[in-house]
Amino acid sequence: MKSSFSRRLRVISLVLTAAFFGQDLAFAAPSPSVRPLPISVPRPAIHFELPNSVGLVEDAYRSAPGNKLGDKLVILIQDAHTNASGQFNIARALDRILPAENISHVFTEAGQGDVSLREYLKPGTDARALDATAKALVSKGTLKGFEYANLVSDHRFSIWGVEDEKLYDQALETYRRAAAKRDRALGYIDRMRRTTAMLKDDLLSRELKPLDALRESYEAGEKPLTDYFEALLKSARKNGVYLGNYRHLQLLERLRWLESKIDFAKASAEQESALAELPPTDREELESSTAHAPGRATRSHDHDAAFYSLLEEKLAIAGLAAEQPELSKYFRYLKESSKLDAQVVLQELEAFEADVFAHLSRTEDEANLLMFSRNLSALESMLSLKMTPENFEAFNRDRQTFDAKTISGFLNRKIYDLDKHYDRAILLDKDYEEALGLASDFYRLTVDRDQAFVKN
Repeated sequence: MKSSFSRRLRVISLVLTAAFFGQDLAFAAPSPSVRPLPISVPRPAIHFELPNSVGLVEDAYRSAPGNKLGDKLVILIQDAHTNASGQFNIARALDRILPAENISHVFTEAGQGDVSLREYLKPGTDARALDATAKALVSKGTLKGFEYANLVSDHRFSIWGVEDEKLYDQALETYRRAAAKRDRALGYIDRMRRTTAMLKDDLLSRELKPLDALRESYEAGEKPLTDYFEALLKSARKNGVYLGNYRHLQLLERLRWLESKIDFAKASAEQESALAELPPTDREELESSTAHAPGRATRSHDHDAAFYSLLEEKLAIAGLAAEQPELSKYFRYLKESSKLDAQVVLQELEAFEADVFAHLSRTEDEANLLMFSRNLSALESMLSLKMTPENFEAFNRDRQTFDAKTISGFLNRKIYDLDKHYDRAILLDKDYEEALGLASDFYRLTVDRDQAFVKN
């Protein structure tokens, strides 16, 4: 259940997800790998490591300077409901996180007040029997992973329910009703999307069609950001849209150029050769700078940055820098990448995309068709209860452009103007409107619940 409270409250958020999702991690060799960097954001300092078999850090945000909540760390663990292996991984993650961060409270939804279990154990309870019984209850879905950890872990902590019971009951009932009407409502969205796609063939220009298709593939996760960004740049240059107002996109374009000039295989070979030529004391200092043991999984590039900064310094002192041309290019690439703020990049990309499409949309019909196409995608995610907080806020700001009467009215009018495709005309659907209202209520209750979580 995605929520917007982490965006509204300026706290540090660290998101973990159980390992059963099968996500890949980058593995650190005895020295960091010379490789292209993903876009990254500054991360809060943490003092624990998770094996790949247990979990991974999916996302992280540093709180805004000077916020009234101070330098607090909030770790959000994604709950794999009723998945036994995921629950056991949550328990294993807590065994590493809690002592490392000196945490004594675990907060949970669907509960109120102190709901710890360990205090109910009788003195002298057999540890092996307790572990076996608790494991069986986790496998049945009766116990959660954090409850299992509360019973058997050597690290003592309390479980505190932060739920508002009334809001929880309302959300549960709203979810039940929304889920019952979801399939029919999604079918209605699908009909409108198919009609929209058909009208794009008739109404969009030859330049707009492929770019819009690529945008949809990118948003569906079928194409990488780099492909879409390159296509946007190409269209922008052709139509007089410049990156001058988008500083971070300019930097991203420079990084793409710098990356294209690096032979990463040669840079890796130069790195190994340079390390071999350095004195043992320098190699030991470089190894300690990575702050994690060889072979352990990590997604953070903070350690890599420290390693390469120190390596560049050591090579310069030893007079070896000139012998490593590809590695020197990589040093320059890393320095430039440190200036990139991924959150700003995505914000600028959205504005740049809107700018490019506005220049390419020569007619009002093209602009409206593209707008309604995006809104239908957002409505589909809303009915599936997967809508992002940003899209939900956009929905609430301008409900008319998301309204079925507005969208179907436009589509039907274009069918009439073209004098064809009458079989694709869209009729209003009462069940769809009811399902959308329930989904909207569910998201509103989610925001209210999130605010209650923080308050409680």
